[in-house]
Amino acid sequence: MNSAPKAESLESTDTSIALEITGLTVKYDQQVVLENLYLVAKQGSIIGILGFSASGKTTLLRAIAGLTPIQSGEIFVNGQSVNALEASKRRVGFTHQDFALFDDYTVLENISFGLKYRKRAPDSDDHIRRLIEALRLKGTESLYPQQLSGGMKQRVALARCLAPSPRLLLLDEPLSQLDPPLRARARQMMLRLFVEQGSTVLLVSHDIDDCLDLCDQIAILDNKSIVEIGPTSRVVNDPTHLTSALLTGHLNVVRVDALTRHNSHCEARTLHGLTVRGKCSDHQNAFDQWLWATRPSALSLREKPNYLLLGNGKLLKRSENGQTITYQTLINGTSTTLRIEAVGPDINEADAVQIFYDPDRAKFYSGKEYLYV
Repeated sequence: MNSAPKAESLESTDTSIALEITGLTVKYDQQVVLENLYLVAKQGSIIGILGFSASGKTTLLRAIAGLTPIQSGEIFVNGQSVNALEASKRRVGFTHQDFALFDDYTVLENISFGLKYRKRAPDSDDHIRRLIEALRLKGTESLYPQQLSGGMKQRVALARCLAPSPRLLLLDEPLSQLDPPLRARARQMMLRLFVEQGSTVLLVSHDIDDCLDLCDQIAILDNKSIVEIGPTSRVVNDPTHLTSALLTGHLNVVRVDALTRHNSHCEARTLHGLTVRGKCSDHQNAFDQWLWATRPSALSLREKPNYLLLGNGKLLKRSENGQTITYQTLINGTSTTLRIEAVGPDINEADAVQIFYDPDRAKFYSGKEYLYV
């Protein structure tokens, strides 16, 4: 992150660090995609990289792998600067969004490709066999990519990435082609493989469930740099930035004004004339517009201990969304859409409703940031 110290030499002596990026800037022509980016990954850590479309997530992975030139900064892998090394010399495994399989190679040949230009270990054949079995590719070894489904191609690409036992794994949407049930099983399988191999992983995904199941940390990429990084549970449950909150789960956002700071919380008035409380974001400025944000699980249609009344109103419309229900309500004469967990009283359209919220799980964020995203 921007407060991280810049590297002073081409060697890092901290053996617990698998990846260190200092001051990374990447441009395409004159367009700056990443700027002054800092990131540290410890050995064996699995970091989820989240960001909106075109935020630079794939560019970051490609820069680490040596597939995209960088304009400035330093990239260290296991303590060694890799800036001057070709991609094939970095010992970094990379799975592409489009798989990048060789059409004229069989499944087995594709998986073994990364070992062609390296001295093969005595047990490399057994290693590949275990990968094939673990990724449920047994029986496909002689098939060609055009004979495989999208999900199978994705698993072949992952096996090829793991085959050389790279020091660092860079996974770009590795599960995007899988149906939800297979995706959940694949996450369990991948986590087992990562732990067995002691892999350090950077995982780009648009699916927060991938990060919840696989990652011990989440890094948020926005405005050309890492704006937040921390333990998965902390970033999901108490994000510092609005961008982080939007990327890590469903969010109810209400515009407010007249923000007042107190010792332990902030208080504001909504545009509906309601008074709301919540935590104060650390990076607020007095001249910003403000937003009050809550997860669906922090709202309720029935009174709970320590919950406060948001308002009384009438239900205009409801729609089911899996584990949540979206309610369009009329509060203080203004139509408001809120997403609430699918638990509580059975309420029909035109019924009167009371909406309660947990002030300890509500938070105020900069409105300017919301306009940006």
